[in-house]
Amino acid sequence: MSKIYQKNILSPKNSVKRKFGGFTLIELLVVVLIIGILAAIALPQYEKAVAKSRFAEMILVSKSIEEAEKLYFMENGTYTTDFSALSIQLPPGGTQTVSGVSYADGTYYGIAGPSGGWRIASSGNDIPAIYQRLLQSSSFDQCIAKSEIGEYLCKDLGGSDSNVSIVAGNKVYRIPK
Repeated sequence: MSKIYQKNILSPKNSVKRKFGGFTLIELLVVVLIIGILAAIALPQYEKAVAKSRFAEMILVSKSIEEAEKLYFMENGTYTTDFSALSIQLPPGGTQTVSGVSYADGTYYGIAGPSGGWRIASSGNDIPAIYQRLLQSSSFDQCIAKSEIGEYLCKDLGGSDSNVSIVAGNKVYRIPK
């Protein structure tokens, strides 16, 4: 072997590198930066997916309540605001009052009418929109967006902005039935 080759192998610098081979601070910072960027992109999409799932469940329950209201209307000639008069089984765990059912997670289903129009209102603490099934002769439902994600949910249902604001910052969308 040549002396130059032996010198490079046995130098303290190379032996330390071989013993403690690892990542430099710059390499670690780049990896942390990439993970941060990916998390910043993924988190809003995850929040939208969770909200969409909860909103879809809320709409299904609202449709079931509407069907029970239609049955009640066929039997009695009017709608009711009393949940106990409806032949419906709601998801378990709710506390029922005369005109609504509320759950521990903040989800609420209510029946209202006739002064404001017969409707089923569904909302939730962690759902950024309120969904209203309008009964009688309405050809649309309403979606009231409480945030940007709520607007996304309302538009995802095919909603069009009605240019009405019930409470400052909330937009009302018309959803075709």
